[in-house]
Amino acid sequence: MLVSLFAAHAVAQGRCAMPVTSVYQGAQASDAFSSICYLGGDRLIAGKRSSNAGNRFVLSNDHGQSWSVVGCANSTGSHTYFFGHHGNVVFCGTGDTGQACLMRSNDAGLTWSVAQSSAQLRALTGSNNVRSVFSPVHLRGNAWLVNLKITDSPNKVIKSLDGGTTWFVPLAQPGQASSSWARQMIMTGDGVLLWPQVLSARMYRSTDGGASWSFATVPTAQLFQPLCDAGNGVYLCGDATATANASIQLHRSSDMGLTWSAVNSVNLQRPGTTYWRDIVRISQTLYASACCLEGTSNQRFMQLHTSNDLGITWQSLGNPYTGPFGGMQAIYQMCATKNRMVFAACQPDSNILRWQICDWQ
Repeated sequence: MLVSLFAAHAVAQGRCAMPVTSVYQGAQASDAFSSICYLGGDRLIAGKRSSNAGNRFVLSNDHGQSWSVVGCANSTGSHTYFFGHHGNVVFCGTGDTGQACLMRSNDAGLTWSVAQSSAQLRALTGSNNVRSVFSPVHLRGNAWLVNLKITDSPNKVIKSLDGGTTWFVPLAQPGQASSSWARQMIMTGDGVLLWPQVLSARMYRSTDGGASWSFATVPTAQLFQPLCDAGNGVYLCGDATATANASIQLHRSSDMGLTWSAVNSVNLQRPGTTYWRDIVRISQTLYASACCLEGTSNQRFMQLHTSNDLGITWQSLGNPYTGPFGGMQAIYQMCATKNRMVFAACQPDSNILRWQICDWQ
């Protein structure tokens, strides 16, 4: 069984792992969760891939044992993406279809309101179509930076200095052209902002909180979403490809994103798009998800990869979970909670998975 492969690898690497289990299971081919975030204590929140104002999120207050639906009145847009939180303040965006908006919670995800409507975002950025709101990042104090998918304006990020009450467009912006955009942006523990320009080899960097941007080249890359801060100046990112039966690469930097090299490659042998979707660090263990084309629940050929040397070498764990309707197609996002527990937002079948890693005694 694939779960046994997962556990066997952990033992071989001097680690232990509980079997992968599903803590939220929808019906067959019943959509997906596109985001998940640990909010501290026993609280987690996950965002639906196709949602509406009444069912944006599912929230757990008991470390994934049970979940309840939470909405955001007057919110617009479909897919619910990328949480950013600091203390009890949480931001999240929507996008891909419908009118994208930015949402805010002041009570660690219990209740939500619209922080920036679609109309406000368009007026603020000078765009006719703010397609998605991605990756809210807390900078310091009450300062936040939010990444947007915009392809008709040079404005890609917006900023707030008062905890999200008011927003403005910073003079300095990442991106090569108006059509440039990024799915994910992170602030590393070293204070470096990373913004990977999608389907290019350009990794934009800021070391001053977005006051200025430069870029590093990731050789041979077609960058997509995943970013990971592995600590001590080690960062990772990943590719996407629309070429049939083609390889996708993971890239690693050991000098705070100044130079990069490929460290892992996988070919999922699929006729359509494949992509690395997420990379997460738990203690000294890294997980990275290589995923298949969305839109059909028959493309269940994803692989979960792991590294125990901060991303220098990798090993595939195969498809990490087989449930009542088959294996996984994609792990969209992972998060680490207390006791080194990993939660994963998955497609298809509206699945949230959970597993645990620990030191081998």
